[in-house]
Amino acid sequence: MERLLFILAVSFGSIGVGYAAQRVLLGFRLARFENVIRFSSGMKLFGLLVLQPVAILNAFWRLRLAHAELMVMPVLGVLSLAVGAGTAILCIKLFRLPPFRAGSVLSASMFTNLGVFAALIAFVLYGPLGFSLVQLFRVFEETTYYAVGFPLTQQVGTGPLRDIRFNARLFAIKPIAVAPLGAIVVGSVLKWIGLTPPDVLITVSDIIVPLMTATLGCSIGLTLRVTRLGHYRREVAMVAFAKFVAIPLVLIPLAWLFGLGAVMNGVPLKVIVIASFMPSAFLALVPPALYGFDLDLANSAWLVTTLAVIGIVPLLFLVLA
Repeated sequence: MERLLFILAVSFGSIGVGYAAQRVLLGFRLARFENVIRFSSGMKLFGLLVLQPVAILNAFWRLRLAHAELMVMPVLGVLSLAVGAGTAILCIKLFRLPPFRAGSVLSASMFTNLGVFAALIAFVLYGPLGFSLVQLFRVFEETTYYAVGFPLTQQVGTGPLRDIRFNARLFAIKPIAVAPLGAIVVGSVLKWIGLTPPDVLITVSDIIVPLMTATLGCSIGLTLRVTRLGHYRREVAMVAFAKFVAIPLVLIPLAWLFGLGAVMNGVPLKVIVIASFMPSAFLALVPPALYGFDLDLANSAWLVTTLAVIGIVPLLFLVLA
């Protein structure tokens, strides 16, 4: 129970703290919203470019990848994004959504919160091993978002989908897309050449992951907008279906078929279960803002799927702990 409360406090508590700070700063006119956004961006960069790489490097420095079955995890990670996107496109065509709403549904269905919620849950339940496996699962996540996700949402949100073009330029200019992969490579090389992690890195490992989650959660809360959810019931239901039905139905059986339940006491399979039930990422709000889609729709989908995790986390904890 203590671990469950810790997960909820760090993840949702940090978002609540950030949102409360936003209301105080704006309500008492202590800061302009543009300055709050700027500070929030700084917190995100600190979490993604400082805390996250250190946590990943430390985890892979200590991880022993002795099972070939683990090599399928990055593939399943990309597949989870593809299933979310594919489900959204099917719903968009079936219900004939207008483009400016279709783009928001697609981004909210494809972009997934793995780095905050999944990483924290796996870390609390399974320690550095669980955190490492989440990072292995999402090793190509950022690359896929910037190289495929952004161009795809732009095409869907501006008219009929014709073709998908790989956009290496979007990936190349985003340090947050290469930082996790770089940390994995460095950590794995240090492990391979036989160097031992310094004691200080081992000591702070239990602090870095919760601190990273709290930093990112607070940064999200600082810019959170609570909109009228009733306007988008149908579209939010599409996103929830993609997140909590389609992705788990595809990923969990495949993970079992690839033997992830038979190695490391089944922890890789359990991590896949956790990752397959994660909500929309806050990054899902960027394409609508960037390309002029329905931002309130994307915000509503993010908020509903994130709140749904409050009910999902205890169930995952009971089944997997």
